[in-house]
Amino acid sequence: MFQVATQLIPTKMSKYFFLVLIVIIFSNSLFGQDEKVRHQVLLIGNVCDAAADVQFLGEVKTVIQKIETPFTLLLNGDLTKDPLDSKKGKVQLKQLESLIKIVDSTTNGNIILFAGDRDWKESKKGGQQRFNNLEKTILDFIKTGGYERATWADDSGCPGPEEIEIDESLLLIVVNSQWFNHPYDKPRSEDGLCTIITAEDFGTELEGIVKENQDKNILIAGHHPFESLGNYGGHFSALDYITPFPVLGSVRLAYRKNVGTSEDLSNHHLEEFREEMRNISFFYENLIFVSGHEKNQQILKDGKNYLINSGAPLKGGFASNRYDAVWTSKSSGFVQLNYFESGKVTSTFINSDRIDSTS
Repeated sequence: MFQVATQLIPTKMSKYFFLVLIVIIFSNSLFGQDEKVRHQVLLIGNVCDAAADVQFLGEVKTVIQKIETPFTLLLNGDLTKDPLDSKKGKVQLKQLESLIKIVDSTTNGNIILFAGDRDWKESKKGGQQRFNNLEKTILDFIKTGGYERATWADDSGCPGPEEIEIDESLLLIVVNSQWFNHPYDKPRSEDGLCTIITAEDFGTELEGIVKENQDKNILIAGHHPFESLGNYGGHFSALDYITPFPVLGSVRLAYRKNVGTSEDLSNHHLEEFREEMRNISFFYENLIFVSGHEKNQQILKDGKNYLINSGAPLKGGFASNRYDAVWTSKSSGFVQLNYFESGKVTSTFINSDRIDSTS
């Protein structure tokens, strides 16, 4: 049985508050015992948007240094958005290196990184080369520095799924949604780079992993969500429909809802990915799907599973509040998942109010 509660908890951290959403995942939780957090997972997507903001890096470091339990920092795609040899690209890479160093300096943390569509040149030609450069640069940095707490979870740009055992009770499954979305150069069967290279094999493998690990908490991470209440999911504010003027605004949004740009979930390249994820969510329970594509914060309910998007580290955008939304916000910040020994899972939203969110 699932239960959801919402609570605001003030903290002493300057210009911060914590929003706690309690989600009970397993019905066999032992409610009589003392609640003890077993592991925490910090979810940050679109981290490249905060690359030039030194204060954001300091805020993440402050949060990490306060964590006493084992934790994982999950950078959920869009690590960079410019060529690494450009001025902006170097700043974005420097941020990633700093985050790796911060986590590696702890005794209880790990950091896991994988790419999003902007790391693939926004799904344009030359995207695979852009990705390959990023992958090599990150792997070389990890190896040269001996950063054993860092994991690159996007092997050769293959579709996945990739299993990462966080602990004996928590399994992370990383899926590369951008492999499905990218219309140009990418790993294909003739390259021999990937053991799984079709949507059918991807779905079969993913289902096999989920089926074999029903006794664990399962976290499925991909850059794109398969459902969203943000702009990429076809949801817009009233103002969007009259911008730049009523008729043109409505036509533009109708296109995004039904045909879609390369960023929108409606575009046909993402159909197979979304279908495979829907199948898993339909046939299995107690799953948490996490993404970082939308520039907002969302917690949605899908049957007996939950979808969490945390993709606004610096500025947030529109998110609808439909019936299946547990919570949505355009606030900037990131989500932290708290896994308890009892099997319960709660999420904490860490929001900085120094930044004005945009609609």
